Amino acid sequence: MLDPTAPLEDGTYLTWRGKTYVGSVRPRGTAVLLSTDQEDGFVSRRLGRGFEREVPSSEVEVWTLRTWATWQGRRLPVLARTAEDVVLACPGMGQAEAESLGAVMVDRGVVNLTVPASQVTDLRQERTQPTG
Repeated sequence: MLDPTAPLEDGTYLTWRGKTYVGSVRPRGTAVLLSTDQEDGFVSRRLGRGFEREVPSSEVEVWTLRTWATWQGRRLPVLARTAEDVVLACPGMGQAEAESLGAVMVDRGVVNLTVPASQVTDLRQERTQPTG
């Protein structure tokens, strides 16, 4: 289980029996909960440290956290940040615009832009439920 007093990183989380875990939902109708602590019903992970437990996916609430910011009037996902800089994802930005801004073209249509933190506003994490 995650420390309820610590801030959560961006990612997918599962709530099961009132506790929040990192984990994933499998296609066959089960979910895997990951824990750093030995909890009742959790077994040692095959690969790496920690413990895991498989439960029916119908018993978990799946949700995600994503950090967003506004830069030059654009609402963009935040990939990383320090006290000085913020790395933003700029989906759909063309190569010419990316080059003019000093951004890095990671792949076709995938641009990462590092800007001073002072240029970013409305920095916040949002929780969403998957659709489907």
